[in-house]
Amino acid sequence: MARGVAQLFNKAMEANEVELLAPLLALAGDINSKKIIKWFSPAHEIATGMWRHGIRESGRYLITHGLDLHVVADDDFRSSVQYNSYANDTPTAFVMRYSHLFFVFRKLLRDLNIDIKKFVEDELKQWPLTKAGWTQETLLSLFELDYTPLKMPAINYQPCNWVGLATETSWLRALEKLRSKSDTDIVKEGDKDITSSRDIERTVCYYCQVKDSNSTRDEFEQISMFLLPLF
Repeated sequence: MARGVAQLFNKAMEANEVELLAPLLALAGDINSKKIIKWFSPAHEIATGMWRHGIRESGRYLITHGLDLHVVADDDFRSSVQYNSYANDTPTAFVMRYSHLFFVFRKLLRDLNIDIKKFVEDELKQWPLTKAGWTQETLLSLFELDYTPLKMPAINYQPCNWVGLATETSWLRALEKLRSKSDTDIVKEGDKDITSSRDIERTVCYYCQVKDSNSTRDEFEQISMFLLPLF
């Protein structure tokens, strides 16, 4: 039954059918139950779906009805078809890989009047960002950052067999500087890279962080649509 309910959540969120979510919540009993989310995690779907859909009403609805945005995709999630995309991440840790997703996610939290300071505190009770070296101070700085995000294309990067979103070298540097508190002039550096199109021309695989120098934007646009549900 749990698997069936999870599949219904998946379909309702993909179709953005908010009216179907209330009966599904009643049927599930606890939307944050591992029995449900090991098959399909609505919180991670909100994060991964922002690349295609932006902010959806289905996501707003579930968050305001108790959805846990700090859930970690641990080994119990291996039944989920999307597990490889967000394994060992919370939704926040996932969107931090890409500037565009992070700032859309931040807008969602702000739109819902979520206390960012409390949100960061709760996020750091989980292990992914704490293990990565983030603190209350540095993560708050990230949520307060004034930065020009860039929506990167999808890539099929053969060396590590990864099909997913490219990320920006400038964004990865900005994250590292914030995390280590090593520099302050992050915005200018990011804007310079975006203006020069370096991040478009030299896309980066998030996992191996190797530049895909042989890819072009035309190749990105030709990626088959059946690959996109990975996000």
